[in-house]
Amino acid sequence: MAQVKKAIVRDAIMRAAFDLFSQKDYAATSLVEIADTAGVSPASLYVYFPSKFKILWAVLHQWLAKEMNALVTDFITVYVDTLRILRLSIGEIQLELRFVSILITFFSWNIFNDYVFHGPMSSEMFP
Repeated sequence: MAQVKKAIVRDAIMRAAFDLFSQKDYAATSLVEIADTAGVSPASLYVYFPSKFKILWAVLHQWLAKEMNALVTDFITVYVDTLRILRLSIGEIQLELRFVSILITFFSWNIFNDYVFHGPMSSEMFP
């Protein structure tokens, strides 16, 4: 009958390995130390991981996945903030263009009115 693997035991082994690899290093850490720190027997350790390298790989994989998730989250935050700034900038530019358009229309209308009612046409054509 195959032994049932428990996630709690696997996590304890990986946590112990991470701590020991961080304190010492990979080469200086033994499987017996990892098993003792995790609270399991060395034989049980081999049920979950066939070698120290596989433990290292599992620890690195978990760490890398965590770091990649953090990186993606940071990227999305920066990307969304950039879009907000760009949208704000585009909105400000559109607002400025509308204001300029209104000013041009206003001044064009005033110039037209001045020309028609107060300019040469009025004095020459309507004495």
